[in-house]
Amino acid sequence: MGFLAWCCPFIIPIGVCWLSVSPDSGKLNRKWPCHSTSGYQEATDGLFSKTMRQMSFHYFAYGSNMLPQRLLDRCSSAKLIGIGFAANFDLEFSKPSTDGSGKATLVPAIGSNVPGALFEIDVSERDALDRHEGLGLGYRRNDRFVVNAPTLGSDVETSTYLATARDARLAPFDWYLAIVIAGALHHEVREGHIVALRSTRFVRDTKADRKTRIAAIQAMRDHGVDDFRELLGA
Repeated sequence: MGFLAWCCPFIIPIGVCWLSVSPDSGKLNRKWPCHSTSGYQEATDGLFSKTMRQMSFHYFAYGSNMLPQRLLDRCSSAKLIGIGFAANFDLEFSKPSTDGSGKATLVPAIGSNVPGALFEIDVSERDALDRHEGLGLGYRRNDRFVVNAPTLGSDVETSTYLATARDARLAPFDWYLAIVIAGALHHEVREGHIVALRSTRFVRDTKADRKTRIAAIQAMRDHGVDDFRELLGA
């Protein structure tokens, strides 16, 4: 039943093929038995792809996590796939935060669409993302959120976070709105979305030592934004 590659410290049987890990590169490889046919390979290709998908998940970021360094600070395995679009949704900063400001959320809006960044993240970091996104603290996670992904040439089911309550009277902090704008500029989304973000009402955060503020400002600096206030429309 198959054979061992001398260079592999261990193997895992998957159907009629072997998964092997190279000790030099750490890459996952497949090795087929000598009697394998194209029919076997086609069948196990599907199983192999499914297994790989179960080891990671697609995440749609439409707010501050659009900026790659912001997300990498939270989930180091995150890999950018490309831009995605949430059809029939609009962006609001109406999710009540514990700091008194409004955070981003998507709300149904027929005919509108919101651009965002599509990432692939290891499942081992799902809990970390839940904590940073405030799952159960005003956000719920939708693991079947459909996004149009031009890079992939199709719609794709993703995980994203949506507010469980909204307050239209709220406004985002200046640094929070700035990092959303920084992410949108980084991915070169349509100009109309940038204009809409820059026209959003915001409030100045007077607590300079707020940890979330410091982390966001550092993420923007990592992307070459020395003064986040320059990103705002006012």
